[in-house]
Parts: sequence; C-alpha cells; structure tokens
Amino acid sequence: MRYELRFGLLGTPVLFDPVDYDDAVHPVSSPKVRTLLAALLLEPGRVVSVDALKDALWGGSPPASAHASLHNHVTRLRRLLDDPERLRAVPPGYVLRVDEGELDVHVFETHVATARSAHAAKDWPGTVRACTAALALWRGTPLSGLPRRTRRLRPRPTPHRGATPRPRVALRRGVGPRRRPTRRACTGVGRARRRPPSASPTTAN
Repeated sequence: MRYELRFGLLGTPVLFDPVDYDDAVHPVSSPKVRTLLAALLLEPGRVVSVDALKDALWGGSPPASAHASLHNHVTRLRRLLDDPERLRAVPPGYVLRVDEGELDVHVFETHVATARSAHAAKDWPGTVRACTAALALWRGTPLSGLPRRTRRLRPRPTPHRGATPRPRVALRRGVGPRRRPTRRACTGVGRARRRPPSASPTTAN
C-alpha cells in the first residue's frame, strides 16, 4: 500500500509534496510556523486551543500582540498547505485536518502493527519488510528544530502504542503518551533466526 504522506514529525516538522513524496520534502523555514505546525500535528484532526498554541509559541510569557501574531502565523501556514481549507478556526482554537496515511507517525505505527503480526506468524521476511518501511520514515530526531517549551505538548495515546515486536529492525516503542516518538533497533531477530533455521530473514540495517 502506498501512503500519500503530507506531514512529517519524525525529524524536523516538514510538509511533503502531495504528488512526489520521495523527492519533495518541504522544510518550514519560519521557526514560529514550524512550531505551530508541530503543535497542530500532535493533535491531528482535533481542536488545539488558542491558549495551547500561544503556550507552544511563546511559553508562559506571550507578548501583548500574541493573538494577532498567532493569526498571522496561521495565515502563513495555510499558504504552505496543499489545501488551505485543511486548517480551520474552530472555537476555542484551530484544527488541522489530517487524513489517513498522511502523517508519518501514523504510517510508522501501521508498519509496526504489521511487523508485530508478521513476527507472531513467524513470517520473518514480512517482519523485516515492515520494520524496514517503518525505519525509512525517520529523518532524524523527532520534533527537532523546535524550542524546548514545545516539548510540553504531547500526542494522545493510539491503539498501536505499547508493546512492539522484537525483530532486529523493529521498533520497541512508537509514540507513547507523555513522550515524543522514539526509535530503537530491536534485538530479537538474531534469536528468532536461530529458532527456525529454515526461515532465516534477510538482515536489514
């Protein structure tokens, strides 16, 4: 299945070209707009209050012009989106529409779930393929390039968070409550390979 990524958090927050994801990553040059994008993507499809957005942008000391400045940053972000109508004002804040398969974190979790199922079925090649696809989404430290205060914004739990498979290139954990996405190469494929000698997976690093 080919996912049509539009948004990335597994690295510096970015936008992807809606036509050619492989070759078109669009960095968001403005630190404030990048922070705004990240704050909205941590609550995809849900309303993020104006107060929460101000806190992400300015911490506990917003300037007197914060409300007007936030509106300007929203306008700038809309201009960068493939569809400006994705970002709407909904009291008490704003909501960014993110469809299925458009956010790299969600696609990552889908690949992890696939890897878990393949691992449980002792499908070693399928496990490696799913884990490799998950790892390919990582562009660096998640949410990098953001001010420290933004770290207080956390994603909500999703069904795929928690225990993950133990294949060598799998991910021990995805995006959990009260933490940003983290990537760890698992260590179990070596042991799994020794258990079924006739079904040794191809090692991928």
